[in-house]
Amino acid sequence: MIQQSKYFEKFNLFTFYVAPILLISSSLAYIILGNGMNNGIIGGFIQCAAMFLFTFTMLQLTQLSSEKLPKFSVLFRILLVFGCFMGFLFGIDSVLNATQPNSYTILEMDHNMYIFMMTFGPIWPVALGIFGVVAAVKKILPTLHSVLLALSGFSFPVGRIPKIEALYIFTDLLLLISFILIAGYLKNKELQS
Repeated sequence: MIQQSKYFEKFNLFTFYVAPILLISSSLAYIILGNGMNNGIIGGFIQCAAMFLFTFTMLQLTQLSSEKLPKFSVLFRILLVFGCFMGFLFGIDSVLNATQPNSYTILEMDHNMYIFMMTFGPIWPVALGIFGVVAAVKKILPTLHSVLLALSGFSFPVGRIPKIEALYIFTDLLLLISFILIAGYLKNKELQS
């Protein structure tokens, strides 16, 4: 049983590194290989993989707050995982944009789906930003880690919504740095116990 938990810990740490690396890779693929932001086969598939792995990262992240803030932890686990699902849908939409240029994408299929995705699409970054603020206030994470997490979450839609490529990369780098710092914190915490 102890070995199984070690495997889970290693996998969780792995996702803290790989998910943001995949996310920044998807942004670069959109810019270099695609037809712009959120329009590319390779970028879309990489984004789907990133958001799938971010699901595990979000589970681990919310686990950190479960002792001090159990209700908050459950609510934010739901919001963050749902937000990852939304990011996955945007990745699929990007592939459809690239492969079916004269057809409907998810966003164009149905007015209700468009409203759904545009309403709930920002949940992941906004919830991540709020989690970072709460983590700083409640001392769940070190202050620098929490501030970077909040900053990366809140700045994420700023580049994504108007499709500003430089801001895509900037926010992805902020996410990468914050998750690498959090992974290091978790690893040190693990070694101390």
